[in-house]
Amino acid sequence: MKCKWVSLGEVVSARKETITPKGEAVYWHYSLPAFDAGKGPLYECGNAIRSSKLAVLKGDILCNKLNMRFKRIWRVEEDLPNSICSTEFIPLQARGIDRDYLYYLLLTDDFTNSMIAQRSGTSNSHQRIKVDQLLAYEFALPSPDVQRRVGGILAAIDKKIALNSRINDHLGKQLVPNKPSDLWQRASGTIRHGIRCAGNRRCRHSHTR
Repeated sequence: MKCKWVSLGEVVSARKETITPKGEAVYWHYSLPAFDAGKGPLYECGNAIRSSKLAVLKGDILCNKLNMRFKRIWRVEEDLPNSICSTEFIPLQARGIDRDYLYYLLLTDDFTNSMIAQRSGTSNSHQRIKVDQLLAYEFALPSPDVQRRVGGILAAIDKKIALNSRINDHLGKQLVPNKPSDLWQRASGTIRHGIRCAGNRRCRHSHTR
């Protein structure tokens, strides 16, 4: 398999358009807390956001600048109006690389460790990378066909994992309901009745030896 060495900046571009949320306008806000809560953007009023954000479009891949070890890499799949993201993210657009391949590249330990080695900050919990550091990352890029195959295989595995997770969640809710089932109520009633019979010699259900 032939590969060529490239820098990330040769195959992606970083979106830099800033947006200042306004008044009563509403926005789809891709934030770090929203990612940690389940990878869904928050629908928020401009008055609640307050600080400037970055514009986001469908197809972007958001790469976190803060605490790279957590690998907060977010694919923007929805075409939502007024989409913005925290400035703690770097919105990336795939230009000369398969989008799925780029996503999984950003999740690799090699990329993460390379960024961690270059981070700066006042404490371990607040260390960031810079955009130019991210774009300078070098890696071996395979042919477009190989990129599509690798990205497609990994994406299919992720979809299967997500489906299994939803199935398991559904089964868990069915097997552990919020209220005792009728079967459990009947069984527990039978147990309580048996205890009363055991203590009552005149009960017709009691057993004598």
